[in-house]
Amino acid sequence: MEYINAFGLPEEEARFLVECDVRGKSYVQAALENNISPEAIKRRRQRAYAKIADELNDMKMESRTGYL
Repeated sequence: MEYINAFGLPEEEARFLVECDVRGKSYVQAALENNISPEAIKRRRQRAYAKIADELNDMKMESRTGYL
């Protein structure tokens, strides 16, 4: 969970990553517990993963070029 939090994601995006990927809940379970549609959970997780991928790519480029 610390790793997820290290990316500074919006609270909802981080929460649904934790609920589904760390705690193993399905979209339906997380949706029922949070009064939100499973599709909304899916979209928030997709946005979160896109942000994480972008940040990791930026870090990779910085390490290759030596710029921080």
